[in-house]
Amino acid sequence: MKTTKAVLVAAILAGSLFVERGAQACTSFRLIAKDGTVVFGRTMEFAIDVHSDVIMVPRGYARTGTTPDGENGMAWTAKYACVGANGEGLPEIFDGGNEKGLALGVLYFPTMAGYMKYDAATAAKTIAPWQVGTWILENCATVEEVKQNIDKIVVADVVFMAWGFTPPLH
Repeated sequence: MKTTKAVLVAAILAGSLFVERGAQACTSFRLIAKDGTVVFGRTMEFAIDVHSDVIMVPRGYARTGTTPDGENGMAWTAKYACVGANGEGLPEIFDGGNEKGLALGVLYFPTMAGYMKYDAATAAKTIAPWQVGTWILENCATVEEVKQNIDKIVVADVVFMAWGFTPPLH
């Protein structure tokens, strides 16, 4: 218990350093208890209010990815139900978990993100950066499944209209 408290205090202090400096980034962390229970958390040192709400996405929910040219991207149907926080009223989960226990956070990482080259021939595999977390949670039960399936998508440089730029996410 003392170790868990020490790690949590260290994470909070590290996060407060970013807030003090007015950073525009995010940090995630996880704490693993002796019984194997995992607590996933994140900081949000982002200067824009993302207008988050808690949303639930049921199994069977139909999706369509977003492409840079405004055409429909990848289509999929949610295999797993998910719950988490969205942004800007979108039905996508920015931070959350699915019914199988997989959890993630879509983090902002300025100057470090890069996206795949897009052409119309790959539209059927294309999603926007902010849709990656939702796609993972709705299609994968484990980290191993993410590794096995991540090459099935093209993550393109798509402008997030609410902000007027492509967010550098990871």
